[in-house]
Amino acid sequence: MSLAGVMSQLARNWSSVVIIVLGLLVLTSVGQRIRGWYRLRHFKGPFPAAFSRFWLLRHSLGGRLQWDFADVTDKYGMSDVDIYCFIFTKC
Repeated sequence: MSLAGVMSQLARNWSSVVIIVLGLLVLTSVGQRIRGWYRLRHFKGPFPAAFSRFWLLRHSLGGRLQWDFADVTDKYGMSDVDIYCFIFTKC
């Protein structure tokens, strides 16, 4: 099959191409989340914070971030919070 034939086939089935591209994007995103969690899994902390920054966003928008970090420090220890703060928020 020639390149022109492949291109015309893709033009007729553009919805399939869009679905495949979106699927690859979702798969890549999930893979990156798992890879990030796997590298940092030995640090203890809030479970939702392991996969996304929504935990940090929710607490910072709530205006209680410093108290929430104090609670996390009391529960999990100082070194984990310091490392997280340094790596992700550049405290």
